[in-house]
Parts: sequence; structure tokens; C-alpha cells
Amino acid sequence: MTIYGFCRISSGKSSISLLAQEQEIERILPGEPKKIIKCISSAYRNIPNDMIMFKNISNAYILFCAVDRFSRNVILGSNLAKKILENKNTIHFIRENITLKYAKGFAWDKFIEYLKQSEAESDNISNRVKMAKQFLKRNGYYTSSNVPIGFKKIKLLNGRYKLEVDKNIANIKRFVKFCRTPGTTVRTLNKQLQMCGADTAKDPLILNINPKKLETDLTYNNIADLLNDYSLGKRKWNSSMISRLYNTDNANNSINNNSTDANNSNNAKKYKSENHINKKRKLFAL
Repeated sequence: MTIYGFCRISSGKSSISLLAQEQEIERILPGEPKKIIKCISSAYRNIPNDMIMFKNISNAYILFCAVDRFSRNVILGSNLAKKILENKNTIHFIRENITLKYAKGFAWDKFIEYLKQSEAESDNISNRVKMAKQFLKRNGYYTSSNVPIGFKKIKLLNGRYKLEVDKNIANIKRFVKFCRTPGTTVRTLNKQLQMCGADTAKDPLILNINPKKLETDLTYNNIADLLNDYSLGKRKWNSSMISRLYNTDNANNSINNNSTDANNSNNAKKYKSENHINKKRKLFAL
């Protein structure tokens, strides 16, 4: 019979817990060789592949430190346990001192009871975290790890964080909106580029059509090339980044309520202004 020991934590911040679980498992059946599996995965949301493999083995003895290291989800956990036991495996939970050989009887009922307790505990923790985040948000703090484009995350003296507008990116965002607005004049584009940090007095954009304004919106690729040519924003721009920047709060920050999104433009006219573009000079002809 092969003996497995399964150690599980929900995040990489609890590596000490993995070591503690491994030591606890080694204490059971001392001297017997064991295959120790370490896994970083939520016990509430899913069943990791390292555990799914137990459905495909037979005649094994599988050790867990506790039921909540097996699963915190009653449906997922009970279904997996049934599949494992069908292949004549044995599951032992050290903390609760439960040994499962069949998906029925007193031991199985206790297992399900502990599963329910684990799920309820996760629900309570989740609710407390949500309440804490709502409290912090109401008080002006930022709790997400993802920073919206156009903002920067500032750490405060109390260890909390808040968002501040990245003025440089905000100016670039405004330039993108102008580029996506048919009828924008070249003078306006040069002025906005100057606010972004480009020296358009010495190196201006020039359009070789009259009147000197965009006949249609520029593509995301066009705009990315412009920003990269002027080395703006301290990054290498691409069409995906421009799209995200443009669509962030776009509905509330439109320059022109009559502007038309490129996706809804008539394909025959969509890039009419590009017929007048000479690639020799930043999409615009000299």
C-alpha cells in the first residue's frame, strides 16, 4: 500500500504551515515511507489537480492534517471523497481522527459534519473580509492589488494605501481621447502632446490635408506608434494598452458626445484620414 501525505495552504504567505503539516503527517505511521504532496490552492473554490489525481489511484492510504485541508466546500469535497473511496483507498484526517473507507456510516457522517463547519467558517471569513474592505473604501483607502490605469498607489504612514491620479498618464489619456475624436485639430493634438511632455514646438505633428483636422478617429495602433515615437509614459505602448486607457471611464469622460467609436464606424470611411498619412513622420506627412 502506498502512503500519501497531502499538505495544503491557500496562499504562498503561509509556507510555515506547509512545513508544520508535513511534520504532523510524518508523525503518523513513523518509519513508513510516504509520498508528500505540497499544494498552494484555495480549499473553498476548487479541487486542485494534485488532489484530482487521487481519483485515479487505488489501494492507497492518504493522510490529511485536517478536513479543512481537504476541502472547505461540502459539494466538491464530498464528491471527491466518494470518487477516491470507490477505488478502495483510505482517507485519514489527523486532527479529527477520522478514517474513511466507505462513503457511509458514522465516520462518513462526521466527515460531512466537519466539511459543513469548514464551509461555514470560510463564508464567515469571506464576509468579514468584505466588510473590512467596504469600511476601508468608505474611508478613502484602496484595497485592491490591481491599480487602474491612470492612477498610482500611494502608501500612507498608517500602512494603508490610497489612489492618486497619475497626472502624466491622465494627460496621455486625454490625448488618446482627442485622437479617437473625429474633427480634432492638429493644433489641439500638438498642444496635448506638449502637456504629455513632448517638444512639439521643435517636433510637431503635421497633417497634409485641409482643413487641418482628423477626418476620422485614429486606430489604437496609430496612437501607440505616436506615443512610442515621442517616448511618452515611460513604457512601450501597444494597441491593447491604448484600448484599456481609452475605455477606462470613457462613458463619463467623453470629449465629444457626438464622437463615434471605431467599431461602429462605416468600414469604407473608417480610415479615410490615413489616406493622407505619410509614415515618414509619426503617421502624419511633413
